[in-house]
Amino acid sequence: MEKSCARWIVVTRIQMVKTTRVSLHGSPVMIVSSDLESLGRRVKPKVVFGNGDTMYPRAAKGEGVILADNLANMLRVKLDDIIEIPSPAGMLKLRVLGITIDYSDQKGAIIMDRSVYVKNWKDDTINLVRVYLKKGVPPEEGKRKILDRSDRIRKLFVMTNQQLRDYALKVTDHWFGLTYVQIFVAVLVAILGIVNSLTVSITDRRREFGVLQAVGGLRRQVRQAVWMEAIGIGLVSVVLGLALGAVILFYYLGVIHPTSREFASNTHTPFESHCC
Repeated sequence: MEKSCARWIVVTRIQMVKTTRVSLHGSPVMIVSSDLESLGRRVKPKVVFGNGDTMYPRAAKGEGVILADNLANMLRVKLDDIIEIPSPAGMLKLRVLGITIDYSDQKGAIIMDRSVYVKNWKDDTINLVRVYLKKGVPPEEGKRKILDRSDRIRKLFVMTNQQLRDYALKVTDHWFGLTYVQIFVAVLVAILGIVNSLTVSITDRRREFGVLQAVGGLRRQVRQAVWMEAIGIGLVSVVLGLALGAVILFYYLGVIHPTSREFASNTHTPFESHCC
């Protein structure tokens, strides 16, 4: 439900949100209920399947729900399929009106209108509020005024959009931190392997280098030959590494990724160009 909050001076609108979990096919799945008609006007998520202009108004009328793409993949549900959702009022059979990219939960989320949730769960409580500030009001100022007003009522956690994004990126960076450490160790081992191979090669070929110098070879030329050998070994290692890495990536995308339906990921090569 979207309400006017003009008396808050800095706030124009708020959206009441309730998140809860239900057991779907033996797995806990998050339900996100809000005023979807208002949400569709103010938020433009990336739509995977469906009409982004009509799915939210239709869901607001109770015609169906919107699924996160990772949940749709995990349940193998397609657009316009009927999904059964357990509720205190009984098993709900709702149509899938759209599939979007949503990171509310690792296993995905079912997005439904708040009126549908309140009717079937008999629960009008909320645990999240989306606040829209007046145009020109700095986010930090709006956060401070909201905290000043609500501190006399109850304790609230207030985060701006940027703070929420920074927090999510920080968690993601921590999760990928181990991967970066593994890459660093692999590169270090590869470099040490090349250095060791060159060291052994030069040690075993001292007589060969001596013969080259005896027949007129200069130290500079011998040194250049060693550097050329090192560069050649490095280039061969890079080519083999890229080839094997491409094979492993192809295996992951073709075999492992479809079976790991809890995760949704977009891939691109470093050579692709992106525009805003």
